[in-house]
Amino acid sequence: MARDYDGVHLSVAGYLLTAGSVLDAAGMKTMLAGWAPAETWWLNDVLAPAGEPATWTAVPGRHGWQVQATAVP
Repeated sequence: MARDYDGVHLSVAGYLLTAGSVLDAAGMKTMLAGWAPAETWWLNDVLAPAGEPATWTAVPGRHGWQVQATAVP
């Protein structure tokens, strides 16, 4: 599979449709196990950093997450 795809993503819908079910796979039987809904398993090392890391924090009283200000040296 890694020859043709960089990663495999399990959608929430895919998880709900297959979790606990016996599945046919190349003439054998298998089950979906060890995966969480909306999880991606990367098969190839294709991700590259998009820049310097940032720290995100949830600020009480504010909606969502905020990037924590970085100290200027």
